[in-house]
Amino acid sequence: KIEKWDVSSDSTTVKNTSLFDWKTNEQFKFSSHDGVYKSTFQLDNLDSKAAWFINLGKVFFTAEVLINGQSAGKRINAPYSLNITNLLRKGENTIEVRVTPSQLNGFIGEAEKGNKLYSAFKKNTGLMSSGLVGPVVLYVK
Repeated sequence: KIEKWDVSSDSTTVKNTSLFDWKTNEQFKFSSHDGVYKSTFQLDNLDSKAAWFINLGKVFFTAEVLINGQSAGKRINAPYSLNITNLLRKGENTIEVRVTPSQLNGFIGEAEKGNKLYSAFKKNTGLMSSGLVGPVVLYVK
């Protein structure tokens, strides 16, 4: 399980944090920009015969995964699981997950700021879940 992440979206960055739903976070709740999640994990016993997978858990809504700078693929719905066997190396590995959220929360944020173009969203009090919520788990099959 990968626990700590650096999370950024637009001009906001939070370092060394657990995963969270953007709608519950003051800095991220009105963001509709892509989120970038970065972390590292250690693999000391990399068995060449094993098939390694990553499961991202809950994602709102589209996720692209890079392992050690190489694309592992994109998922637009559950299960958010990918085979990452050929991208892993013994020792430290890096993971980057790029998440594209819904535009709705950004529209609600614009309405809250008084932007008349988004006034129709002023009445909408329901923010949608956004971001990588996880848990992110590596497993062998």
